[in-house]
Amino acid sequence: MKKSTFSCLPLLAAVLLFSSGCATSTLECLRPYPGQKSSSGNEVVGNIEASISGVYLFYYIPLWSGHPKFPNQHHYNTFTDHVRPKYMSIMLENYRKRHEYDAIEDIEVKQSSSGIWTLWIFWTRDIRSRSVAVKFPKKKDVKPGDENQSQATATAAADQPLAVPVEPKKAEKNTEKDK
Repeated sequence: MKKSTFSCLPLLAAVLLFSSGCATSTLECLRPYPGQKSSSGNEVVGNIEASISGVYLFYYIPLWSGHPKFPNQHHYNTFTDHVRPKYMSIMLENYRKRHEYDAIEDIEVKQSSSGIWTLWIFWTRDIRSRSVAVKFPKKKDVKPGDENQSQATATAAADQPLAVPVEPKKAEKNTEKDK
């Protein structure tokens, strides 16, 4: 009995070591097509493809998953489930901030899983996204006497916050000298 139990351990270890290479996070930014615009009409500065994958026991128990804060660096987390859309958005937002893009738009997310190669004991799950990084157009300065001055003034007024600052009331001192 004990001999058969120990003979399965090397096979189990080999499967786990092989599958740990499947648990990673990657992010790649490709050049935009000439004249490419996002769905909102902004200029695209990069096409982003990102993925996070992980290995699970019986589909639900996470063993390894790629780290969303360190894509392309082979950082793994054990017993942590990072194969979720919220971690994909964290990874995209960190990339946007690091490269000083104005926004990430047109995000498409797909999730997949497979467990057939280990008879549904060990599963690999991944989440993949495609999106575009955009830069917003810079506002042009309006010269006095320009025909579009009224339009620019209206646009500038629309950009201002609606809150009006309130000055604090000064405390009044009632003294006998004032009376």
